[in-house]
Amino acid sequence: MKKTQSLMLLYPKKRKTVEEIKQENIEETYFDRDELEEFLTATIKYGLKYDKERFFAMAFIGLRPGELCALQKKDLLFENDEIDINKTIYSETNSITGYELTPPKTYGSIRVIPVERFIMDMLKKVVHDNDKHKMKYRKLIPDYHDKDFVFAHENGYPFLTITMRNRMRRILKKTNIKKECLSAYVPAYTY
Repeated sequence: MKKTQSLMLLYPKKRKTVEEIKQENIEETYFDRDELEEFLTATIKYGLKYDKERFFAMAFIGLRPGELCALQKKDLLFENDEIDINKTIYSETNSITGYELTPPKTYGSIRVIPVERFIMDMLKKVVHDNDKHKMKYRKLIPDYHDKDFVFAHENGYPFLTITMRNRMRRILKKTNIKKECLSAYVPAYTY
């Protein structure tokens, strides 16, 4: 549904025809094998803190950006090499303090998924680093947000999906990949 600003009326979005869908360039929505390798190599070389862990998790697990940003320590089932996907993050104003945790896109998106050991090892290190940081700074940082987000700012608040998009665009500039659609969903759709 689409809202108009002046009247706040809801209008249904125009449904695409089969012909319109067939004309879309689906290759723009995911990386092919070579592009994925180039992107992940650039992520390792040029990425900022935890970009490698974020984008590897999205590419190898199929996590959507909101699902990744909403991950909390309790969602990582290390003993079984699984992740419990049960929420997504939303912030209408892109403010880290004004976020909401909401159910995923569909009921079918709520799932427990097996994860390769090397990804779980990456995430375990992130959690370990977070725990060390929290023990050292939770009393020193005013308004420390102690919700155990896997990917959190120094003050404990979660990263938002806009950060994923910006970080992805930053890394893509260092590659030869020329995709028109620079959505942060590309690594997840590659899965």
